Amino acid sequence: MQKTILCICISIIVISILSTLVPNSNMESPMRFTLNIFLISIILMPILMNIGKLNFSKYSNIIENNKLLNENIEKKIFKNNEKNLEHALKIVFSQNGYNDLDISININKDSKTPTITVKIPQEKNYDEEKIKQLVEKQTGIKPKLEFFKKKEE
Repeated sequence: MQKTILCICISIIVISILSTLVPNSNMESPMRFTLNIFLISIILMPILMNIGKLNFSKYSNIIENNKLLNENIEKKIFKNNEKNLEHALKIVFSQNGYNDLDISININKDSKTPTITVKIPQEKNYDEEKIKQLVEKQTGIKPKLEFFKKKEE
C-alpha cells in the first residue's frame, strides 16, 4: 500500500513538472489531456489490480444469518397472525351462539394468503351460510366448512 501511495505521489510531481514545461501553444491542450489520462490510470491501476483479490466470504455468513433470522421472524409473525385471527373469530362466533366450532387458520408461506377452515359438529344444526358470512365479514376470506362428529365422553 505504501509503495502504491509513493508511486502516485511521484507521478503527480513528475506530471506537475512536465505540465509546467509545456509551452503555451497548440501542444498545450493535447499534452495536458495526455498527462491527466496518465494520472487517472496511475490512480486507478492499484484498484483494478486488486479487485479480484477482494474476499467477501466473511460477509456471506452474515448474509446467511440475516436470511435465517428473517425467516424465523416471518414464521413468528405468521403464527401470531394466525392466533390473533383465530381468537377474533372465536369471539365473533361465541357472540352469535356458535361456541363449539373448531377453527383452523393456515397462512401460505409463499403466497402469504390465509385459508380458514371452520369445523362444525354434525350434531348441531348450525346455519352454514351465516357462519360463512360471519367469517367473510370479519376477514374478507371465504372459509372452507367441514363437518365432524363429536367424540362421546
